[in-house]
Amino acid sequence: MSKFLFIIVSLFLLSCGGGGQHEDHSSDTGSVPVSDTVMADNTRTNVEPQVSVDHYAGELPCADCEAIETEISLRSDRKYMIHSIYRGRKAQGAGSNEFGEEGAWMLHGADTIHLQGRKSGPSMYIRTDSSLIQLDMNGQRITGKLADRYELKKTGK
Repeated sequence: MSKFLFIIVSLFLLSCGGGGQHEDHSSDTGSVPVSDTVMADNTRTNVEPQVSVDHYAGELPCADCEAIETEISLRSDRKYMIHSIYRGRKAQGAGSNEFGEEGAWMLHGADTIHLQGRKSGPSMYIRTDSSLIQLDMNGQRITGKLADRYELKKTGK
């Protein structure tokens, strides 16, 4: 009797697990997928893909200095780094005109980048093929005669 039960359970497990259609339940959560690589002996191993980084740089307008030299790095694992130097502002101690931040970024819609948790400056940018365009503190496009100066160019860094 136990052999018969074993055969039935085995057939049931084989019919549930093999040959059926595979549904893709993944969603765009920002996670980086793990890719399979076939090795020379035809075995598979999981290999983490390398994290790519897009770098943007430029000089943004400043109300109380000459300009804000700004560099933003957006990593494919949804982390960002921003480095700013307030050029021409009266320093109040060593390094007081230089700031750096790190955090997570997310995508709103097709092209709006949000640097999450940023409190000391604008946190939203429109991403184009060649640049990041800074938005105002309310997430709106900056208008006026200086509007074209709120752009960080993509670099080959």
